[in-house]
Amino acid sequence: MDWSCAGGATRHRGGAGSLLALFVQIVCVGFFLGSERTLVPLLGHQAYHVAAGAVALGITAFGVAKGPANALAGWWVDRAGPRRVVWSGWAMGGLAVAAFLVPGWSGAVLAYGLLGGNQGLTWTTLVTAQIVQAGPRRGGTAIGLNEALGVLSTAGGTALAGLMAGRFGLRGTIVGMGAAAVLAGGLLAWTLPPIIRAESTKPKSPVLPLVWMKDRHWGWATLGAVLDKAADAAVWVGAPLLLTAHGVAVATVGVLTASYTAVYGLGQGVAGWVADQWGRKGPLVGGFLALALGLATFARASGPGGWAAGLVLGGLGLAAVSPALSAVVSDVAPPSRRGTWLGAYRFWRDGSYALWGVVFGGLFTTLGGALAFGVIGGLCALFAGALIPGLPATTVRGARGRSR
Repeated sequence: MDWSCAGGATRHRGGAGSLLALFVQIVCVGFFLGSERTLVPLLGHQAYHVAAGAVALGITAFGVAKGPANALAGWWVDRAGPRRVVWSGWAMGGLAVAAFLVPGWSGAVLAYGLLGGNQGLTWTTLVTAQIVQAGPRRGGTAIGLNEALGVLSTAGGTALAGLMAGRFGLRGTIVGMGAAAVLAGGLLAWTLPPIIRAESTKPKSPVLPLVWMKDRHWGWATLGAVLDKAADAAVWVGAPLLLTAHGVAVATVGVLTASYTAVYGLGQGVAGWVADQWGRKGPLVGGFLALALGLATFARASGPGGWAAGLVLGGLGLAAVSPALSAVVSDVAPPSRRGTWLGAYRFWRDGSYALWGVVFGGLFTTLGGALAFGVIGGLCALFAGALIPGLPATTVRGARGRSR
């Protein structure tokens, strides 16, 4: 791995060992999220008997914490390298597991906030590290592979948690699987490369992280990312509640929601490569249309086949847009501040969970599940149409001016 492009830092090269260290961390991060993703909404609904709007407050807490953590991680990794940032993230993950032991729904909301901090500090750092290793010509592919592995691990954690909940209960499964992920991630973080910078070669970035970039490409990508998290928040909160309202067992809920996450993960590796070869706009437009159709299909379904079809189609749409949006940001970011730009982008992307948790919870409570999914799907379709004239092509830095 060559970190010299991150602000003129002292070089640190690593081949398969560095790549394997990144992959192991991504697996731990995704598994930790998956172990909580489906069971916590069910914990609020079934154990604490809170309404859909209150369940969605957990997603809001997640977004409130993850957005600033993303910005901090991007700024920090540009200055200090990945190891200490990831360690800090796992320390916050340990606090999240402990918070799930606090009685009452307020403890779970606190834990979700700490989980957001863990995800922001770890995942943003690992994305930046993988882009640096891959180079600008393969930025979309690198992002796609990173997100694919992380999301597939999330799917595995989600499915396993659903199966284990029948034996160990909701809270026991959440705490046990979360503790295992945190312990593995924290212990293995030492395999990440430490970066030592000479004082004179530190990147010329602000003392504090930036959260807004005055760039048209960055703005469109960030707006799209905020909207794709609206769709993901709908599935995160709404799918378990809608399925259990139809009498679906918890284990089956875990498998169905894992199908969405698995397709989302598997598709990203291919989608990132497609975005590198044929441009960013095509996957973005097609992906947002697929998201809209998938949400509508899930909302109108009344059986396992229809639910699975809607979730798979939504997962494909999210897989298409996620690496392409991040690649747009990577294309236009100055190499010495790529972490800062990606951190700012991810600040708004994941911080929007705070907004969509409240919005979708309110829609679900007042309009019902089907109409709530329809509203979010309609927004995705409208944005797909706006992208066609609105998003300009990008020129990839270091790739001989090739436009995407």
